[in-house]
Amino acid sequence: MSTKNSFVMLALVSVAAVGCAKTSDMPSVALDQPATVHATGAQPQSQLTLYRSGVTDNTHALSTVQISDAALRVYSGGPAAVIEELTMKLADSDMAPTDTMPAGVRLRNQQLRITEWLTADVTQREANALAATAHGALEYSGELVGADGSTQKIGPVMSEATDLDVHATRYEFGVKITVDTTPHGKCWSVPGVLEVANCSLFVDMEGVATNP
Repeated sequence: MSTKNSFVMLALVSVAAVGCAKTSDMPSVALDQPATVHATGAQPQSQLTLYRSGVTDNTHALSTVQISDAALRVYSGGPAAVIEELTMKLADSDMAPTDTMPAGVRLRNQQLRITEWLTADVTQREANALAATAHGALEYSGELVGADGSTQKIGPVMSEATDLDVHATRYEFGVKITVDTTPHGKCWSVPGVLEVANCSLFVDMEGVATNP
């Protein structure tokens, strides 16, 4: 469960229903056999680190946006694993006024997600541990709130492809899962408003592994 110093994205997801379940109620199957690992919800340490630039921010400063919720589903069967679902909701972002944007910028309903299943190379497969790496892009979407309170949809726009590392560890009460990404150049842009670069993502979750 390592955090890499910066890029877009991945997760310790806490499933509300699963988080309260006891092992006897919902035991997780061993991770060295065909299994589906799934979870929803994000732990407080889940975050997206990025650099913003454009008319909204000319400082090029490092920013951190909390991942407020997430959903993940990974199937592990054959030689490779498959990330079937990965969706992350980002916390609201408010940027200070600038000369070109005197009202500032308010971003709402931000989301990152994969748009297709990603094949992941398995680097570790044991009864209590599974690690896999996939390569793919994430889709960003959100809403821009105007000075008058009106909203304008942003995106969807695709990020550059990056490596997504998934680690699952089975323990007494379920499966702990993290997803993280390596930093990379351009992430996504909102034409004329915002450029996002050098993103890294870390999602921390807890879920369950079941028979497929």
